[in-house]
Amino acid sequence: MSPSGDAPPAEDVQVATPAKSTSVARFLALLHPRGGVYEIRIPNCPDQKGRQFKATASGYFDDHKRAQQWIQSRDSRSEPSGIYATLNPVRPSLLARSANELAWRASFATSGGDIVSRCNLLIDIDSIRDSGISATHDEVKCALVLAKAARTWLSGRGFPDPLRGMSGNGAYLIYRIEIANDERSTNLISSFLRSLAKRFDTSGAHVDTSTFDPNRICKVLGTWARKGSNLIGNDKYEDRPHRQSYFIDPGEDLQVVDAALIQAVVDEGNPSDAALNAGLSAISTPAARNNTSTAENIKSEGNAPRAKVERCRSYLAKIESAIDGQKGSNPTLQAAASGARFGLPKEQFLPLLEEYNARCQPPWSPRELQHKLDDGYEKAISDGEWNTKGNTSASVPGEASEDVPPPAENAAETLGSLLDRLRRGEGDVLYKAGECFEGFEWGPKKITVLGAPPGCGKTAATTQMTMAALKDQPGLQVYIANAEMPFEVLLKRELSRRSGVPARAIRFAELTSGQLAKVEAAAEELMPLVQRIGVMSPPFTIDRLLQECEGREPGLLVVDYLQKFAAAESDPRQGVNLVVSGLRTLALQGWGVMALSATTRGRTKSGSSHDGGSLTMASFKESGEIEFNADSAYLIRDEGPVEDGNEAVRNVVFDCVKNRHGEKHKLELVFDMPQMEFRSREPQLHDFGEHGDNPFSHRKDDQLFEKYDNVGSHL
Repeated sequence: MSPSGDAPPAEDVQVATPAKSTSVARFLALLHPRGGVYEIRIPNCPDQKGRQFKATASGYFDDHKRAQQWIQSRDSRSEPSGIYATLNPVRPSLLARSANELAWRASFATSGGDIVSRCNLLIDIDSIRDSGISATHDEVKCALVLAKAARTWLSGRGFPDPLRGMSGNGAYLIYRIEIANDERSTNLISSFLRSLAKRFDTSGAHVDTSTFDPNRICKVLGTWARKGSNLIGNDKYEDRPHRQSYFIDPGEDLQVVDAALIQAVVDEGNPSDAALNAGLSAISTPAARNNTSTAENIKSEGNAPRAKVERCRSYLAKIESAIDGQKGSNPTLQAAASGARFGLPKEQFLPLLEEYNARCQPPWSPRELQHKLDDGYEKAISDGEWNTKGNTSASVPGEASEDVPPPAENAAETLGSLLDRLRRGEGDVLYKAGECFEGFEWGPKKITVLGAPPGCGKTAATTQMTMAALKDQPGLQVYIANAEMPFEVLLKRELSRRSGVPARAIRFAELTSGQLAKVEAAAEELMPLVQRIGVMSPPFTIDRLLQECEGREPGLLVVDYLQKFAAAESDPRQGVNLVVSGLRTLALQGWGVMALSATTRGRTKSGSSHDGGSLTMASFKESGEIEFNADSAYLIRDEGPVEDGNEAVRNVVFDCVKNRHGEKHKLELVFDMPQMEFRSREPQLHDFGEHGDNPFSHRKDDQLFEKYDNVGSHL
C-alpha cells in the first residue's frame, strides 16, 4: 500500500493539463523510445517494508511492461525512498546481468563507459531545503515555477517541447538529444546546465548542475518519492508528505534538440567566459606578440593531460577547507584560482573544485561555487598567472615547475579546531580488524598499504579483517575492487574459514551432508555482512575506480592490488603514482583505503626471488608514491612452518614499516593456508622456562613450580 500524501495541485502552479500520467511503462517508453537496454536501480532498498536490512536492487530491461511490473511490486512491497532508471541506453550485453527482473543485493551498476550514446538531456530542478527530507507544497511550487520559466525561455531559442515531470520534490525537463558519449559531450552538457543555473536559480529552487555524467540515473516518474518521514497533520510543522511523481504525456515522441542550440545557450549564458577569453590576448606572451591570442591557444589545446589534473588535485588537497564565519571566501577563492594557475579549462577544473567544496562547512551552493570559479579565474588572469605551457612569465605550479608551493595555513584556526574536536571527544577512528589483528592501523581518511610476496595471504588477511570490521560497525559500507580474483573466490574462502570445511571441498563442491550444513550455517551468518559490500567489475583502472566511488557513501575501500590499476601503456612508476594519488583523493573524501601491493624481487646467487626476511619499505613495487602517501604500511614476513613437516600452517609476522600516526609494531600470527585463516600464536611451553616438556618433572625452577602448583590449588 502506497503512503498517504499528495502532489501539489496543478492549478496552484499554473501547470494545468489533462495529460498528467503516472504510467511507469509509458514513461519508460518515452525515455527509451527505440527500445534498447536500460538499468532500473533502487538504492538502499529494504527487503520488506519497514525492515532495516537494505541493499541496492538492480536489473536490466528491454521490456517496458516487465519493468513496470517489477517496479510497482518493489514500490509497494518495500517502499524505498526512490526508484531510478538510467537516462541513456546501455550496452545490450548488460541485459545478461539480470534480464528483465530486479535482483536484490546487486553487485553491479552502470558506469559511464557502459553508455551507448546520449539520447536524453535532464534538467533536474530541485527545491532548496535541508537534505534527507521531503519538500513542502510551496517548495515544490518553487521548483515547478522555475521549470516553466526555463522551458519557456528555451522554447524561445528554438528548443522543442521537453518531457515535463514532477519528481516528488522538484521538477524534471527531459529533452531528446542524439549525440555521442564522449568527453566533448560531457563538457557541453555540463556547461549548458551551469548556464541555466546562472540564469534561473532562485532562493527557492535551483538547477542541479551535477547531472551531466552519461550514466546518470533519474527518478522513474510514476513511482513514489519517500525522503525522510511522511510528515503530515502535525500542527507544529508544515506538511512534508511523500508524493507520487508524475509526468505530462506529450502524446507523441519527443523531437530531437540540435546540438548547436545547446552550444548557443552555453555561449549566451557564459559572458564571463567570453570576457575572460578576450582579456587573455592582452597578456604579454609569445602568442600575443605573434598576433595569436592566448585564448585561441587554450581553445586548441583542449583538456589538460591527466598528470596535470592529478597535480592540481594534490594541490587542492593542501588548501584549508572553507568554514562559515572564518573568512571562508579566502581559501575558496584561492582554490578556484588554482585551476587557472594549472592551465585547466573551467569545464575540466569544475569537478576538482566540487571535490574541494565537499570539505567546506557548509558547502557552497552550485550557484555560489560557479561565482567563486569565475572570480578565481579572473583573479588569475589579472595577476598574470594563467598557465599556457610556458607562454606566461609567471611561475605556475605543475607546469613551469614540478614543485607545488603549499598554500598558507592559519595555524591558530587549526589549533582551535583541534581543541574543539578534543573537547567533543572526536579523535581518530580505526576499524576493528579482529582479535588477532588488534592494533592494526586502518580507518577513515587513511591509506593503509599491505605488501607481501605471492602466497603469503595478503588477500586472505584483508578479507578476514574486512568481515570483522563489518560485524563491529553495522553502518559500515565496503567497496571491493579486486583485480586479481572474482568475488566468488573470496566468498568460498570466507565460507571455509567460518565453517571449518576445507577450502578444496567447497571449491569442487565435494561436501558431505554434515559439511554442507556447516557451510549453509556460515552463509547465513555471512549474509547480513555481504549485503553491505559493493563489488567492482572490470575494467580495473584508477579512473573508473574514482568514477565508481563518486556518489557512494564513503566507507572502507579495498584495492587488490594497486599496481593492477595503473594504465598498461604508462610508465610503471608514473602509473602507480597516479593510482596512489587517486586513492589519496578518495581518502580525503572520507574513504578508509586498504591497498594491497606487490613487492619487488630481490637478487640472490641463484637469481631473482622473493625473500620475505629482507623486505623493507622500499620493497613495495614502484614504491616512491606509496612511501609518501601511505599513512600506514605493513609487510608480511614468512617465518617458516609452525611444525616440521607441515608446510601449510606457517608462522608469519605483520611488520609495520610506517605509521604516520603512532608507533610501529609487529603482529606475530599463524597463517593456516588450508582454512585461509589467520590467528594469534599460541604460547609454547618452552616460553615458560627450561622444563618445556613437563614443568612438573623437576623442581629446579622453584618459581615455575609454585606458579603451576598455585593454579592446581584453586581447581
